[in-house]
Amino acid sequence: MRSASSTSSSARQPIGRLKGDGGGPTLLINGHMDPGVEMSGWSVDPYGAKFEDGWTWGMGAHDDKGGCVAAICALEAIVRSGTRLKGDVLVTPVIAHKLGGAGTRALLRHGVKADLCINMEHSNNTIANFCVGVVMVRLICSAPELFFRYSPEARAAYINPIEQQMEIVRRIGPSLTPIAPGGWMAFTPHPELTGFPTHTFDVMHKEHYYFKSATGRSTRECELTLQFRTVPGQTVATVEADLKRLLARIKQDHPAFNCVLEIPARGTEQSWNQLAMVCPVASLNLSRRGRGA
Repeated sequence: MRSASSTSSSARQPIGRLKGDGGGPTLLINGHMDPGVEMSGWSVDPYGAKFEDGWTWGMGAHDDKGGCVAAICALEAIVRSGTRLKGDVLVTPVIAHKLGGAGTRALLRHGVKADLCINMEHSNNTIANFCVGVVMVRLICSAPELFFRYSPEARAAYINPIEQQMEIVRRIGPSLTPIAPGGWMAFTPHPELTGFPTHTFDVMHKEHYYFKSATGRSTRECELTLQFRTVPGQTVATVEADLKRLLARIKQDHPAFNCVLEIPARGTEQSWNQLAMVCPVASLNLSRRGRGA
């Protein structure tokens, strides 16, 4: 099995190739090595890779180092069995996946090509021919500055920005709960993606002059960032249309409601909300690359 590097010396990604005898398609097995952000609550050292009762506990063991290890073990089993494949198998454990698939995009830009691909992303031990999409959204609600003395007219034109976001949350529905068809979001359910589309509310900020600013926004504003996981047929444009209808209905029911929609959320245009990847069909040329185990 050969190994190679797909990028410059300042940022390398490994590529392994099990060369076939020829005449067969090239299979790419892709997974990512970078884990998510370390969260509190660990009962073991997250960097200790504790092995217990057949399980490894540590950062990224499930998402997605376990997938990368499974791919390497599969190729090891093929080699040990003496089985000869017709086509090549490429193994690409990438980095920077959490930045919108930057590692895989870099592979494609540097000429890594295949006929077929298996992505080893964690999937609750299921196999699927389809994948959900992701759309990042930011909502900024605002209201005039009011304190404890105000006129009836001023109060009638006021909804606290946090309470405006609460109404949005109420109408979208609870996080990690499937969005029902025929409701506020237009989509065609996919038989192999049960439980989708769905969403999660990620971050909400409201500034106050008593406290240090976290966002730089005025005290009149409250921002909410959330993400949707979509099914085939949904796009940024369709999700935008759905949200605009939802916000318009709230405005109709509550005239003082005032919300600005950012979609994709600013700062995600070059990460999670890039165009879909396209993998050209061909084989990777490693003729001038180094050899490895």
